Amino acid sequence: MDAVNFQRPPKESRPIIFTQDIFLNEITSLSPQVDIVLSDDDFDILTSSSPRALRTAQFLFHKKSEQIIISDDFVEFDLRVFPVPILKAKFKTWMLISRIMWALGLLKTGKSFSQERLRAKNGADLLIKRSQRKSIALVSHGLLNYFIEKNLKKSGYKRAEKIGLGCFSITKLQFDKQ
Repeated sequence: MDAVNFQRPPKESRPIIFTQDIFLNEITSLSPQVDIVLSDDDFDILTSSSPRALRTAQFLFHKKSEQIIISDDFVEFDLRVFPVPILKAKFKTWMLISRIMWALGLLKTGKSFSQERLRAKNGADLLIKRSQRKSIALVSHGLLNYFIEKNLKKSGYKRAEKIGLGCFSITKLQFDKQ
């Protein structure tokens, strides 16, 4: 696989940052642990169609890149991080403030908070159906992952393992037969 450039554009060219543009160089330090978490050789790899998720999936599963299934069902929530130029804060702080404003309906995007939560529920249902045939590796980002995991837990899944570094993490969920 070609080397991926994880450099951010200059600040002056990015007054509004889309979450899909966050480059995560943490994947390079966690990629050896993917094989440990996904010890099952027979699994489907699903990823969103966003360039960031697709690059991550290709990097993590380069030996199985022809098996990657791309789906718009797993595209990250349409969130914008909106920094106020007069106030100084870290990027993660602006992400949190922007998410709260969006959830309250104060920051408008293409879809509402409730529409995106419903999409996450539908994504979890799709994963449950697919996992009846084989294990699943989902590569997607941000709040979508949080709400998919929340819906899977409501359906009887539990977190078996989680490793992470910065914004990048790998979570393994298993069905709890109790």
